[in-house]
Amino acid sequence: MHQEFGGKVALVTGGGSGIGAAISARLARAGAAVVIGDLDEAAAKRVAANLASESDIAGSVQGVFLDVT
Repeated sequence: MHQEFGGKVALVTGGGSGIGAAISARLARAGAAVVIGDLDEAAAKRVAANLASESDIAGSVQGVFLDVT
């Protein structure tokens, strides 16, 4: 497992779908602890759960409600 971001924490806004979800996955696979924030909390938690179930995920992931306005 590649640990390019091991020991780092990343906050991804809009991580419940699309590009944000892909960025979240890339960061988690590279060892970062990822907080996935989205207006759609259920989508953020779903992405986090899907990532957490993958065997190649090195970092921890968490989905949360986030409104950056």
